[in-house]
Amino acid sequence: MKKVIPIIVIIIALFAASIAAAQTPANVVITPSTDSVTVGDPIELTVTVTHPADTQVLMPALEPNWGDFIVRSQSAVDTVDNGDGTATSTQTIDVRLFAPGAFETPPLNVTIADNNGQIVEATAPSVPFTVNSVLVEGDTELRDIKPQAALPNPYLWPVFIAALGALIATAVWFIARRIKEAFDNRLPHEVALDTLAAVEKEQLPENGRFKEHYTLVTDALRAYVEQTQGIQATDRTTAEIQKELSKSSLTTEQAKQFTTILSESDLVKFAKFTPDIDSAYALVAESRQFIEATKPEPVVEDKKNKKSGNGSQTTNYALRTTETSS
Repeated sequence: MKKVIPIIVIIIALFAASIAAAQTPANVVITPSTDSVTVGDPIELTVTVTHPADTQVLMPALEPNWGDFIVRSQSAVDTVDNGDGTATSTQTIDVRLFAPGAFETPPLNVTIADNNGQIVEATAPSVPFTVNSVLVEGDTELRDIKPQAALPNPYLWPVFIAALGALIATAVWFIARRIKEAFDNRLPHEVALDTLAAVEKEQLPENGRFKEHYTLVTDALRAYVEQTQGIQATDRTTAEIQKELSKSSLTTEQAKQFTTILSESDLVKFAKFTPDIDSAYALVAESRQFIEATKPEPVVEDKKNKKSGNGSQTTNYALRTTETSS
């Protein structure tokens, strides 16, 4: 029995030590940046917790309305080991008060947890505040509302010069375009073939720009058909164009070839179909063949000179058709 008593004493001592460690007091203090503020002024509350080094501090997440205080933000917890078996954890809370009078901070409960899962809570003492009104005491004089602040007028000449430069640049571009169109005496099929050559030179399919490639090819083809066949083709759907082709001089096979090119392009532009590079360039070749087969043929007409009686030749262009009319 005498041997059992020392063992019981040791167990009780160890148990008491563990309880004491779990109940190690922590000191929590709230330090304000100021104790006297005006309505709406920012207030920084620094929460300082001194606790055993082998424990962790868990700060509470405050609601936006914390008592009479409006909470704007809470910083992360910063913990520093003091080297004497204790540590200090701090957090900054940004708050506001929007009414004059005397206030104090609500209870702030901080949780401290050790490595064994033991949890204790510590409460910070309330901190008083005096919020002053923006009005001066005893001042009852009514004042007019202040007018809008007058801003200095900026120098307007840079804006004027920039606007004038943009206007001149636009006018030059427009005139240059008109001049180019006036002196561009290429026939529609020549314009279309030159456009196809330019599209081919850009090598858009190699860069994965299939949609742009197909759009440029069919736009050139639409403009060519519109100019040579007298039908609206640049801003219509493939189905709408197909109905109008019966009014053109194209043969049934030529009309079918044209609509097939447009339909193939629609798959790439609208159905998100991705062709291969060879198919993209085959579209250019087929469009070029269509233009060559339907371009106007030169027709030579003889005209006699009434004065001299000598004959002269004038070259005109007529549309090529393979069907005969009755």
